Amino acid sequence: LSDAAGSFAAPTAIGTLSSTVSGSISCTVPALTPPGTAYRVRVVSDSPVTVGTANTVDISVSAAPFAGNDAVVSVCKNSGTYALLAFLPNASTCGSWTGPTGAPFGGDLNTSTDNGGLYTYTTNCPGGCPQDQATVTINLINPANAGSDAAVSLCSTGAPVSLISYVLGGDLTGIFFEEGQPTNGSSLGTPGVHFLEYVVYGTSPCINDTAQFVFTVHAAPDAGQNATHTVCANASAFLLFNVLGGSPDAGGTWTGPAGPMSGTFIPGTSQPGLYTYTVNGIGPCANASAFVAVVVDPCLGVEDADASRASLHWLGQDGNAHMFRNELGIITALEFVDASGRTAAVLNGPFAQGTVRVEPASMAAGVCVVRWYTKDAQGTLRMIHQTR
Repeated sequence: LSDAAGSFAAPTAIGTLSSTVSGSISCTVPALTPPGTAYRVRVVSDSPVTVGTANTVDISVSAAPFAGNDAVVSVCKNSGTYALLAFLPNASTCGSWTGPTGAPFGGDLNTSTDNGGLYTYTTNCPGGCPQDQATVTINLINPANAGSDAAVSLCSTGAPVSLISYVLGGDLTGIFFEEGQPTNGSSLGTPGVHFLEYVVYGTSPCINDTAQFVFTVHAAPDAGQNATHTVCANASAFLLFNVLGGSPDAGGTWTGPAGPMSGTFIPGTSQPGLYTYTVNGIGPCANASAFVAVVVDPCLGVEDADASRASLHWLGQDGNAHMFRNELGIITALEFVDASGRTAAVLNGPFAQGTVRVEPASMAAGVCVVRWYTKDAQGTLRMIHQTR
């Protein structure tokens, strides 16, 4: 056999026969013979040495169709379009594809719309050589999904947070990082802005996915601690804020028995009672409140107080009733003022001289004041009320 150009400079033996009579020689074109269209053949002998004349018709040697070697490939869903022929290196391009259901397939795999499975490539090349077939098995891997970025507001005194509960539409298998280190959110009790990254690790060949979280932690408002303040009726005006315990935040609002007020209490003008201080919180922090119970004391002089005590004596409590010894004469009314400065009860007389037994209703426990009234005078006596 000549070379592809018809030259016998380096001929290839393709068949032999030992005979002295005419006949046929069976010949086979060797494997890996380069394709060509101008091959020739001739017959030679060794006894006697004879070189025959080449045939006059060109012989074509075609390359056998090659579908490639079967392949198993993993690709990530939604990662684009892949030409399946790229997974069959050196395959002949004169072929066609069928999909997992056996239906014809164009050969370009869209990972967003096509399914995984077995794709078959069958050659359909010209020439008399047998055709070839190969398969590509596609494994579609779900991509990592960290969900959407999020901005979250928290309160510094709120319950410990579960970071995974803030993942929006993503896989719940990821890890939160703060400043490059894994975190469980323990830092989110500190006021300030915290930048966290949520990472979901992808299964090869899928890449990792991340979502960015901004946690803004607001300091909880502090209205201070409740307090009780007793002031003389003739005392100077004072700021209720200065009476609160603790370290209250400035800038809050005050509400008293008569409604909203400035926070300045004026003895003799302002009503005694509960004054509530409210500091508004920034969501989700709730508002904070504390109160000052203001008691206005008539602050009788020693001489007046002695006279009062000489006239009306508190003898103690019996059950819910209070016992008094009346040396004033006819008492027209008794007014009971509780520790907050509010009138708890008014009992109208007349109450004659001697032992007086009265039972004021709905009065809170603590030190309180009873004001007595006669036709011509009035006075004040301190007492203690206990709930029974």
